[in-house]
Amino acid sequence: MAVIVLLLLSLSAFAMVSGFNDGGNLVATYRIIGLTAIVMMLLSHDAVYHVSSFDILFPLASWSVGLALGGSRIANTVGTQIIHLRPETSVTTQLAAAITVSLAAILGFPVSTTQATDGCIFGSGTMINRHRVHWKVVRKIIGVWIITMPIALAMGAVLMMLVRLSQGSHAFF
Repeated sequence: MAVIVLLLLSLSAFAMVSGFNDGGNLVATYRIIGLTAIVMMLLSHDAVYHVSSFDILFPLASWSVGLALGGSRIANTVGTQIIHLRPETSVTTQLAAAITVSLAAILGFPVSTTQATDGCIFGSGTMINRHRVHWKVVRKIIGVWIITMPIALAMGAVLMMLVRLSQGSHAFF
């Protein structure tokens, strides 16, 4: 019973820190809802448009589809393929991630709560039994972290170049 109370407290701390650090994600969701409303207003050729249920449900449904397509796979990888998480491991992982993300946010460093949580799982798993940690999975995750930023940078640059070309602009810098 004590582990369940600790698990709920650590989950609450982690959820609060996620809001503290990832508030931009929530703002992005609202922005998508607003953009959906603007698109619908333009399509209706009306100068005034009231936000409908569709404007709210469409982005949320899209988010849900993304979660259904990839979320369970990622949760399975993080929750069972690195090391099998038990309630006490989850408590230490969530508290460590909450502290890590809080410190980074206080210092003004943009951090990924997902990466912080993964790192805490690596650390907790290592302290439980380093031989039970699936290091091949850990290396794969770290490899993805390393390549994500350069790939995202290149994708943003290429898409911006295509937009400018489609508008007849040849100036890229």
